Amino acid sequence: MAEIELTEASREGEQDDDLLTYTEVAIRLQIEIRKEREKLAAASGPEAEAIQERIETLSAAAERNRHSPVNDESFEHFFGFPSRTPVRQESS
Repeated sequence: MAEIELTEASREGEQDDDLLTYTEVAIRLQIEIRKEREKLAAASGPEAEAIQERIETLSAAAERNRHSPVNDESFEHFFGFPSRTPVRQESS
């Protein structure tokens, strides 16, 4: 699976510090996956297996995050009421 390189510049324009955006989730997941891969390089046996399982779980979460665009339909499904204004589409 190809990783998208996200940087601090990816966060520009996101002013709401208490809102966990798709971009912020992607960056945090990418950081955790990178840390776990570093640990895996030095691990063996059951520890390596556990780390690999965590990497797979984090990678699956990153994939789900990439496939969850915000639009009026998903907004209503998530919050239970329709959006009063059009929701900006997240680019894939």
